[in-house]
Amino acid sequence: MKYKSRQRDIILEQLKMVDCHPTADEVYIMVKRKLPKIGIATVYRNLEQLSKGGCIFKLDGDIKRYDGNIMRHFHYRCPQCERVFDLDIGKLESIYDDLSNESHKQGLEVKVEFVRICENCIENKGK
Repeated sequence: MKYKSRQRDIILEQLKMVDCHPTADEVYIMVKRKLPKIGIATVYRNLEQLSKGGCIFKLDGDIKRYDGNIMRHFHYRCPQCERVFDLDIGKLESIYDDLSNESHKQGLEVKVEFVRICENCIENKGK
């Protein structure tokens, strides 16, 4: 990160306070409560800088989402609502480590995305 700013600090603070994976628009709504005059472009720009700086994760997909938890963990995406959730994969951790170590030797990056229908969508489908 080149320099600090109050806006960037508040965006980061808001992301670290939630365990969901908000979109840029959702982050904008959260930050707007603390900084009423902030513009959406400022939020987008700062999210991009924070993700490039390794302070947050940007989760790619049709709808980009952001994660303030930068500890290594895994996600699954619901194909119906496009929300992203944290996922504990337990025993697969060592397989992922092996793949990552081998890939880094070859200059590759390993990205794993799990897809499953979330509990909310399952419940709503039954109604």
